Amino acid sequence: MADFNGTVVIQNNPVTEWERYGETLLPSAEIGERGFFELEKEERAEGGYYRAKFKIRGDREFLADMLLNGLGRAVNIYTEDGTGIWEGYIDEMALDVGSATYRTSLRDMGNAVWMRFRVRGTTTTERSPVQTDDDSIARYGRKEFILSGGELEDTDTGDQPVADYLGRFGWPTPSPTQIRPERDLSPDPSIAVDCKGWFETLNWCVYNQTVSTDADLASGIVETIITDTDVAQFVKSYAITSNSTSIGKEYDADRKGGDILKDVARLGDSRNSRFLVYMTDGRKFVYEEAAPPDEP
Repeated sequence: MADFNGTVVIQNNPVTEWERYGETLLPSAEIGERGFFELEKEERAEGGYYRAKFKIRGDREFLADMLLNGLGRAVNIYTEDGTGIWEGYIDEMALDVGSATYRTSLRDMGNAVWMRFRVRGTTTTERSPVQTDDDSIARYGRKEFILSGGELEDTDTGDQPVADYLGRFGWPTPSPTQIRPERDLSPDPSIAVDCKGWFETLNWCVYNQTVSTDADLASGIVETIITDTDVAQFVKSYAITSNSTSIGKEYDADRKGGDILKDVARLGDSRNSRFLVYMTDGRKFVYEEAAPPDEP
């Protein structure tokens, strides 16, 4: 989008609201001028707003704050006339200062962690107690990670690996990925920002349901998942089209909510109509019958 003259608006995490933040960035071509450049964005029928990436430049204080505090902040992209064309959150950043590159990311973060395993000599799959980093959850939202322990000697053996993972990945920390001592500090440092659409947050948490083994309508399953306060923590509103396809209610495989929603949509309905799930403007989740393809 070389000729894009709109704006990139970065705001605080809209759910945890651990801070108040707002920054409107304009296209920037000058060294040291606060703004964005090299903007790209992508949308998909399944999921909606998908990915966006751009670079930002500015003074070192501004860039340092962004690297330390920017993960999880909301990103909205607008045209010159104020029309919204993309929205999501900051998932990863890489600060290039010339002599070094520093990266920070939400991709590996897990602030609610447990392990699935079997005790040796048994056939029952068990689940260790969930260990959490509450400060991380309060700042970024709940993001779960499940370890696979295979066969263990007893039910307590998995607790330490879970604690180890939580200690390593419960809180994202900037770390150097490249050191170039032969180079001087750049007069034009910049941060490469990778963003994901809000649909991605539906895969931050698993959806398990073992109380009922009955069946429900596909649209009923979708509504149950999208009103789960962990799975749908970033969903502000939703619109669900009725679909009478019958689906089993039970889920006990630690599958992420977004993946289940996609699979339910891919079943379509009794008329072989295609259904889609996606997130649209204002963090609104939609489950609906897909529009028929355009005539050639």
